[in-house]
Amino acid sequence: MAPSSTPVTVLGADRGLFANTGYSALAERVLEQSVAAQVDDAEAVHILRSPPDATVTTYADGRVAPGWLSIVPPLLYVAAFFGLVILLAARMVTVVVEEKENRISEMILTTVTAGTLIRGKVIAMLLVGLVQVGVFLVPGLLSLAVVLPLVAGRVGTVALDPWRMVAGALLLVGGVLLASALFVAVGASVPTIKDASTLQSAALFAVIIPLYAAFFVMTTPSSPVAAFFTYFPTFTPVTAMVRNAVGSLSVVETIACIVEVFVVAGVLLWFAEYLFRHSVAQYGSKVSLKQIAGWRRTRAR
Repeated sequence: MAPSSTPVTVLGADRGLFANTGYSALAERVLEQSVAAQVDDAEAVHILRSPPDATVTTYADGRVAPGWLSIVPPLLYVAAFFGLVILLAARMVTVVVEEKENRISEMILTTVTAGTLIRGKVIAMLLVGLVQVGVFLVPGLLSLAVVLPLVAGRVGTVALDPWRMVAGALLLVGGVLLASALFVAVGASVPTIKDASTLQSAALFAVIIPLYAAFFVMTTPSSPVAAFFTYFPTFTPVTAMVRNAVGSLSVVETIACIVEVFVVAGVLLWFAEYLFRHSVAQYGSKVSLKQIAGWRRTRAR
């Protein structure tokens, strides 16, 4: 019977549910000491009992590669995106729906166009959200700037990659615009705030769902699932920022993702303006796909 492949059976008096776990620890110590007694080399016994720490240094392009702390600065964009989306989701929907619900949109549209009105609301809400996030983010960054030099000797230094920081910033801006346009489109398609709740939740989930797959995307960036998350429009901002942070997003992929989020944001904003302009006097029901098709046919004629 080989102890390495056969379970060890321990028989003892019952000492209680939690105290009984000590029997297993005792059996392991006895077995360890029995094996150590048969090894003549004391250094080998010490290594088996207390393996030495290993320090790993990796190189990229002939230079020492940055450690895991290099992902911290780009990951701050993901945190900022999440905070902005949570703050803006309800507000973007509300600022569009409340005027339709109060039936004052027609009067406002006598002086400004639907596009100007929607763009003004989006810009105003984005500025409010940036100020609110900045209230928490700026003190946090200042604290990190003070704390990190003090602990750099223990945890290592934080490396800043200019390309990843610029790419992350562009993905953040484009992603926030995309999410905002999506929420505005939700607000433009419903007559009341109550009707918007379900669609608002669906839109929010469509934007932040990649957070649940972030670990899988980081560990297997070349898988088909990661590629789908990277290029599916509402998943692109979070997925691309996560991959950018860990350095698994190539230059070509980065440029493609940046272009995609801005183009999709522009299309969604145009669609939101179109919905608002045609449904501004529709108070009793949600906009349907059949109605949208009818608007297109009427315009074509």
